[in-house]
Amino acid sequence: MRTLASHLTSSRNLSSCNGKGDNLMRHSMSLLHVKDPLFKRMGASRLSCFAIDGERGMKVIEMGGAQELLNMFGAAKDDRTQKEALKALTALSHSDEAVTALYHAGAVSIIRTAPDSFKDAEVEKNQSSLLKRFQKSRSEI
Repeated sequence: MRTLASHLTSSRNLSSCNGKGDNLMRHSMSLLHVKDPLFKRMGASRLSCFAIDGERGMKVIEMGGAQELLNMFGAAKDDRTQKEALKALTALSHSDEAVTALYHAGAVSIIRTAPDSFKDAEVEKNQSSLLKRFQKSRSEI
């Protein structure tokens, strides 16, 4: 199982985010549904890669990825899984359309209620960044 995980996260496969389309995006989102937190983190990491490009980031949102990441973040049982979901959400939040979609998906309340036991500097930075982004665009929503 771990060998499969290392193969899926190899640099060759992750660099393919630049050239692959919907199939890899769908596969990445399907990883968010498995029980193993490692695979959840891999899916979120891949979605972060897609989110760098605004157009593909919106495609992730349209395919339900934002809601899946919010669910993953809210249900995370370990800090690494929560961090990876939050990183992906932060990556998705770079466009105004994405912020609006995240806001309507309930991101503000989910992000605000993150368990304190998981918080570290990186989580707090991403959490603060997202909440500021929502507050900044709140008047536009």
